[in-house]
Amino acid sequence: MGIIGRIEFAKTANGNPAASVYIMTENRFYNSSKRAHDSETIWHKVICYKELANVVDNNATIGDVFFVEGSIMKKVFMKNSYEYVDTYIIGRQIRIIEPALNQKNKDIYNNFENFEDSDVWGCGL
Repeated sequence: MGIIGRIEFAKTANGNPAASVYIMTENRFYNSSKRAHDSETIWHKVICYKELANVVDNNATIGDVFFVEGSIMKKVFMKNSYEYVDTYIIGRQIRIIEPALNQKNKDIYNNFENFEDSDVWGCGL
């Protein structure tokens, strides 16, 4: 479960709809070197196909709280002589828990374009 930061739509080779939903989660922990609580933002990519992609298209917006159940997948590839591992979720069941009602959520994620690909877990459609 996380907050939607970006949504992308595409078609598969068979012409079926596909949606990539980037959700943000926050990991809170105690940082012993700072002697204080700290947090980190983690971006996850969820890929939805066919009917779920249509549900995303018709109902999801940036800032929504988004729940997903699915399978975690990995893809290993080479780029510029480096090996990368992309991890993403294939959505089987999704729910929009809370529509984007507060402006704070939208303000936080308006800067999504500033993130590098390495900040997002996922792969292209």
